[in-house]
Amino acid sequence: MPVLRERRLRAMLRRGEVDGLVELYDRHGGSCLALAGELVGEPPAAHEIVFEVYLRVRRQFVPRHLPLRTWLREETRLMARLHSAGVPRLRLS
Repeated sequence: MPVLRERRLRAMLRRGEVDGLVELYDRHGGSCLALAGELVGEPPAAHEIVFEVYLRVRRQFVPRHLPLRTWLREETRLMARLHSAGVPRLRLS
């Protein structure tokens, strides 16, 4: 993703714009879902993992130090490890 498009998307996410979240999911949701599926091997769990990652973006967090794609993949791996370890995750409200 070109730098200017990434900056614009980050700004949209920081402002809480739903269109930013939709654009982020359109760009990266499929690869996050594929990664989660590879890691946990259960489609329903993979969907839940991706939901948790995007919920975190929507509710509170936009990374500043990593490209969005890299951060999303790291968060997906983290959530998959938590799922595999049986650690309950808290919903961000």
